[in-house]
Amino acid sequence: VSALALTIVLSLFLLTRFAVVCGCFLVGNRSWSWPEAVVQLLVYAIHWKMAQTARASASVQGPCDLRLLTWNIDGLDNVHDIAMRAGAVCDVIEKEKPGIVLLQEVVSENIGVLTERLMSTYSILAPSMETSRYFTAILTRYDVCDTSASSHKVVTFPMSTMSRDLIIMSGVVLSKTQHRIAVCTAHLESLGRESAERKRQLAMTYSEMTELRDTHDAVLYGGDTNLRAAEVRSCRAPAGIENAWEKCGSPQDARYTFDIKSNDNNLRKGWDGPPIQTQYDKVFWAGGRRSSSKEGTLVPKVFRLIGKEKLPAGCYARDHSRDLSRDLNTDRTLCQSD
Repeated sequence: VSALALTIVLSLFLLTRFAVVCGCFLVGNRSWSWPEAVVQLLVYAIHWKMAQTARASASVQGPCDLRLLTWNIDGLDNVHDIAMRAGAVCDVIEKEKPGIVLLQEVVSENIGVLTERLMSTYSILAPSMETSRYFTAILTRYDVCDTSASSHKVVTFPMSTMSRDLIIMSGVVLSKTQHRIAVCTAHLESLGRESAERKRQLAMTYSEMTELRDTHDAVLYGGDTNLRAAEVRSCRAPAGIENAWEKCGSPQDARYTFDIKSNDNNLRKGWDGPPIQTQYDKVFWAGGRRSSSKEGTLVPKVFRLIGKEKLPAGCYARDHSRDLSRDLNTDRTLCQSD
């Protein structure tokens, strides 16, 4: 009882509600005693405080270089070791240091690894964790994004048979330039037979992005859309919303994010379909109507694929054989010409 009381007191003193949540997580998800959990909580608190200090001291001068990573990390794959693959995902994130990370197919077996490895550097939002077997998450880097005044919203897709939803984090402020952005992610309905539902979900996503443009400098979506080529042609984006891959010049070396030919994870799981090469994973960008920042307009500049290396165990970190990352830069010239 005394150890529990000490944990609560330390939690309230150090990080208030954040620390309490972390303390419960550490004890509930690890075979630690309360004293061991207290020590780990102190370590995490120190790391978190260092990250907060770094964010507070971030310069507000100069152009913004925002890197966004979206990744279906295939938590439903029970053939290849989930914890090992989650660790490989963390390796990539720690190496690339994106300001925003959007994850799909997160499960209880890998959220613990992600939290333990990344919570000192990233704020982790996974609001559907308690209600879905697998879910999505938004990670924002403390020294890049100020989320102190942000809010989040979960848009449920009412016709989904797979518990899919859209997570929106609005009011995120970039520390360097004070741009106000909104970030969205969703894992749209899977399987070819669910085309109609997938298109409904895409339409809802476009609608939410359009509304968010009024109060933000930019609106960003990244996620596994599962969209087939014919669906993309039939579901034109509203004016102002663009495919970041196309806006960056449609680089052919970043064309396929789901590529059976170069990633054999699905073959190991018994894939008996054709060797698909497609771009299920997409990033949509919309310039905001707010556009009041003096530091320039946020526009996509670079679109590339990362995380393509095979792990020592002989598999890949995920079945989406190439995962996309892009840089968003403030373009002073574009801003001046507007």
